[in-house]
Amino acid sequence: MTRPADVKRLLDRKAAKLTALIDADKLVVDAEQAIVDLINTQRSAYQAALASGWSAEELGELGLQRRRRLYHLQKKHAPGNAGGHRNGAKNPDGAAPEISRLS
Repeated sequence: MTRPADVKRLLDRKAAKLTALIDADKLVVDAEQAIVDLINTQRSAYQAALASGWSAEELGELGLQRRRRLYHLQKKHAPGNAGGHRNGAKNPDGAAPEISRLS
């Protein structure tokens, strides 16, 4: 027979694992945002170097190149992004069907 103490222990273990998962997920999201910010900073600095007279070839010889944006992360972390379909509101197929009335 199951005792209340056993049930409580099981629920506590499940809650602890869920809490650990949530904490790890938050750390991943924070790290992704930090990477997006660092890439944007590097791209700005690269553009400033080009504007100050360096050529892309010269920077390439130094081992420097413009970082590519991680678009999947930028969309994910964009303010106001609800994570829905990007054309959801503008998609005419997504609208409720209109039924014309016969008079």
